[in-house]
Amino acid sequence: MSARCAASFVLSPCRTKFNRRATRPITTKMISLKEIGEFGLIDDIKQLFNSKTASLALGIGDDCAVMKHGEGMVSLITTDVLAEGVHFDRNYFTPFQLGMKAAAVNISDIAAMGASPKYILTSLAIPKNIDYIFIKKFYNGIKKCCSRFGIELIGGDTSSSKQGLFISVTVIGEACDGEYITRSGANPGDMVYVTGTLGDSAGGLETLRQNPAIDENRREYLVKRHIETAPLVDEGLFLVASKAVTSMLDVSDGVGSDIKRICDESCVGAEILLNRLPVSKQLVSAFPHFNLRGLSVYDLALSGGEDYELMFTVKPEKAKSLEDKYKKRFKQKISPVGVITSGKKVVAISKSGEKKPITSGYNHFRKP
Repeated sequence: MSARCAASFVLSPCRTKFNRRATRPITTKMISLKEIGEFGLIDDIKQLFNSKTASLALGIGDDCAVMKHGEGMVSLITTDVLAEGVHFDRNYFTPFQLGMKAAAVNISDIAAMGASPKYILTSLAIPKNIDYIFIKKFYNGIKKCCSRFGIELIGGDTSSSKQGLFISVTVIGEACDGEYITRSGANPGDMVYVTGTLGDSAGGLETLRQNPAIDENRREYLVKRHIETAPLVDEGLFLVASKAVTSMLDVSDGVGSDIKRICDESCVGAEILLNRLPVSKQLVSAFPHFNLRGLSVYDLALSGGEDYELMFTVKPEKAKSLEDKYKKRFKQKISPVGVITSGKKVVAISKSGEKKPITSGYNHFRKP
């Protein structure tokens, strides 16, 4: 889940007794989450809870956890939180649209592993300035999104909130054992692909924030790409069935962050070609009207986040065939944007051939 604000929480000394790396000494001083970073915090938690039961096929580190439940089937479980002022601004969403998006971004995690979503649970912490009608419309949005995929709401919780609206969503999916894709299968030489276009959601957010002087068609397209998320469930199932894909995830925090996640889990590196990142004509024409000094449209495509396209790696000998079959099936192309390398360097290559390390896309705790 991408966001646009940072938190200033600190970890107290009693909560720093597990280490992200063995070389980090245990300390009694206050350590800010900005210093550790979002992914460092996740690594710490993963190290702390590193036990594995026979029924746990996959734990922390991917889009979903995977649990075996007999007869050759597995359940895939994902959860996400949306915090007002961090993940969304109520001024930009109707309650119905917010419900649609809350469901969609979690369903997208199931799609990213090539599985079928089945059930959803929702929990809300609701401030006093939100009324019954808002919540009813919100759940109508969730129902609309879930109905498209035959997903059932099976539970949740509600609470009051002293500040903004907090939304927690859990989605449970299903797949045959061994017939789902993780982030950890990429190999040197594999090609990196993405579906659709990148940077549109970030462009939509800037359109809402800055109100630039662009025509109504471009404005409507970009804003819709930010407000309305379309989980690529059928596309994910198709890619798994192709047997050509070695790793996959959905682009939630930007290609910069998400390619690093594949590389970290697969113990490989990557080279991303900036000028090969697919960008829409609407974003290209609108971009000069945004106040984003020092950035190019490809920078937005690299690190903008919340596109919820699929990014995946493909065996090179199967790449052309997969491109043709995908276009025939979905009437859209997939775009090769880079290659997996040996080692652990993750770099972006400009049109001139200059290589720059990719540090990350969006990171909750490190953005000032």
